[in-house]
Amino acid sequence: MLRFKVIVFLAILTLSSAQETERKIPLTTLEQLTASLDSVKESLANEGEWNAQLRLNRLERDDSRLLSSWEITGGKPLALDSVVLQGADELNSQTIAQIVEGKIGHSANNNSLIKLDKSVVAFSFLNKAGDPYYARSSENRLSAVIPVETDFSHTIVAAAGLQPSPDGKNRITGDIQIGLENPFGSASVSRLWWNRKDEKSQKMFISYEDPFLWRFRVGGYFSFLQILQDGLYVRQESAVSVVVPRSKFGKWSFGGSEETVTITDEGDSLGLAGHTIRSLTVQGEWDRRDSRTNPTKGQWLKFHIGLGDFVSDGSAETISFDVKGESEILIPIMDRLTLSLATDGGYFGLASGAVPLSKKLRYGGASSLRGYDEEQFESVWVVINQLEMRYRANRDNYFYTFIDESFDDEKRTPASIGIGLTQKTPMGILQLDYAVGKYNSPKEGKIHIRIINRF
Repeated sequence: MLRFKVIVFLAILTLSSAQETERKIPLTTLEQLTASLDSVKESLANEGEWNAQLRLNRLERDDSRLLSSWEITGGKPLALDSVVLQGADELNSQTIAQIVEGKIGHSANNNSLIKLDKSVVAFSFLNKAGDPYYARSSENRLSAVIPVETDFSHTIVAAAGLQPSPDGKNRITGDIQIGLENPFGSASVSRLWWNRKDEKSQKMFISYEDPFLWRFRVGGYFSFLQILQDGLYVRQESAVSVVVPRSKFGKWSFGGSEETVTITDEGDSLGLAGHTIRSLTVQGEWDRRDSRTNPTKGQWLKFHIGLGDFVSDGSAETISFDVKGESEILIPIMDRLTLSLATDGGYFGLASGAVPLSKKLRYGGASSLRGYDEEQFESVWVVINQLEMRYRANRDNYFYTFIDESFDDEKRTPASIGIGLTQKTPMGILQLDYAVGKYNSPKEGKIHIRIINRF
């Protein structure tokens, strides 16, 4: 039920040209009469009839009831004068103006308010914080007030993995992620990711996204990725997209990417060949979780589709197609118990020829299939399912058990089971996982440690 401030209904003006109707209201207690009159006024406002007049005509008796007969002089439509995002103090005035652009001047009624509310909270960085309502500063000036809460945080995530090897020497892996969100009130997001598997394998990724480019109602996205893989090749990829930050079906981006794979001497000795790909890309994200950083309920879906021109060194060009997808469903079981069902997968194919090693999907490890070495598996397509049961002590501290399993084009079905703990510490939020692969003993289990710091 939409809330309307009492001040909206205090001014009652006589409109000689308006249509007159009559409403009969039982006259019992003063409180019930006031509530009935407020209900009539709210109904008129919902229909877009403002500045109406209520005039008592007469009192009459109906059996044992005393009725009050009220003459209603219909009000007139008013246009929306401004939009206030209550709770969006982190955003600058220009960003707020672009969020609500095109809404000023619309007819002020219940349907308009509902549509405006849905339009605003469709942005991934704004969450609903209450019911919207109208307020007025003068007789013919109306403002729509949309209670929201922003969902931004700067993050630093540091992860380390300890992996036993057959020669008895443990290998330490590293993973550092830095995210800067809304640094200047513009809702922009920057990412930096560095990952090291060993001395022959590491990744570096940077990206920048702004929901609004200058004064346009669309945003922009840029990213750069560089991978050194097993000392065999270097892969570089850059991508640029136009972002539609708000729609009925979530956030969308349309753009292109260019990728180059250069073979090292070691890779050349194995007969590997480099290639280039120029692709057109489409990406969508639909988020209905109660929080991006620490959700307890809702659904989330993200996908990427690319269609490209694949040119391999020394061979004819062909068409490439790739698709990636991620999803999560969070189901509250009890007050502190939540079930999470997540799926992650992808596929890369060529119209002719075999898929090169450099384009096969790699999975395994802390972020995909716990209980296995980082990027232990390679495949043309893969689907990974993760099931977690989480018990929360509070917002930042919870214990969980999980089962990870996958299947791919090689007909492999690796799976693991494990337990985890997330605990708030003076250094940040500590996340600790222990998982055992399907064919491994408990002493061969993998331990993954992350430190997450939000500020």
